[in-house]
Amino acid sequence: MSVVALAMFLAVSSSAHESAHKSAPGVIMTQAQALNGTFGGVPPERKTLFLTAEQNAGLAARLDEKDLPSVITYYVGKSSGSAAFSFFERRRTFVGDAVLMTVVRPDGRLASVSFLAFEAAADHMPDLDWLARFEGKSFDEIRALPSGSTNDARLTAVRAAVRATALRSLALFETAAGS
Repeated sequence: MSVVALAMFLAVSSSAHESAHKSAPGVIMTQAQALNGTFGGVPPERKTLFLTAEQNAGLAARLDEKDLPSVITYYVGKSSGSAAFSFFERRRTFVGDAVLMTVVRPDGRLASVSFLAFEAAADHMPDLDWLARFEGKSFDEIRALPSGSTNDARLTAVRAAVRATALRSLALFETAAGS
């Protein structure tokens, strides 16, 4: 993805994220809007990753998660000759569901994490500065980051969901790139 396309997406994503903080819970942007912003209007290729039982077990152990899906849909787009990989995920927290999009660079580092929908009070959504801590980081670097715990259990739960989504996306990218 070109620097210009990524900057345009981050600007749109940032303004959508900021306006979500001032509005009622719900949809912030659609998947189509997010993909359009990420890939500069060039339709990405939709791909499917079929995890073997061995891959699924390995990912589950690495991520310390149970019941991972064995079929993963993701998107690959090109902008100015550079590829970017986009994953979408719905995470359930005790305050409500969050739909997140992650963008992974070809070097296996996270480009961004964005909210597409948030079904809880806006003040439980992490701010952009907190989300930016993941940008440019690898799986191991994100795993090593402090958890983001706060005195607000609701915000802590949403931050944990964001972190888990970032880690899962990077692990899935590694799996997809290796297959």
